[in-house]
Amino acid sequence: MNNLLQVTAVSEVKEDKNEREYKTVTISESPKYATLPNGVQVAIKSKLKSTSVNAYKNNYLDEQDMLWDSVNGSYVEGSLVSRNVTPYSITSTRNNVETTRTVTSASVPVFADATSATFETEVARAFKQAANVGKDEPLRFTLVDADGVVASDWMKEVAEVEVSEAITDELG
Repeated sequence: MNNLLQVTAVSEVKEDKNEREYKTVTISESPKYATLPNGVQVAIKSKLKSTSVNAYKNNYLDEQDMLWDSVNGSYVEGSLVSRNVTPYSITSTRNNVETTRTVTSASVPVFADATSATFETEVARAFKQAANVGKDEPLRFTLVDADGVVASDWMKEVAEVEVSEAITDELG
């Protein structure tokens, strides 16, 4: 069975600094279920991860993001994937107090079938998108392996897949 993410909150429409409309959508892992020997189906208790993403009415590609029309309680195929990354800083403000912390992992939603042979390519693509700050800006982080070694080839592999897919799409 494919993993599902559940929409657990959708904000009102907001505008970014470029006056593009977006909503903040919170998505959470769906509970897993098991069937007991007596045939009763029960939810398996576990801590479910959640994250929030911005869904644009018209993104920078002039396309509507897939979560734009989401409603609370709806489902989308995907997984929340966590990976070790190079250290980067996150600054937040709470009660007018700014705090900066350094983190060494990141979690991103991957909207793909976790059983697909191309799932890890989709994971790499999602992390690349999450690390991107803006055009001509350095990435906020890169993936690292279990030993903390930078996985520098992941961006090259994603770029090669994107070029290959573009050629396939063009040739039909």
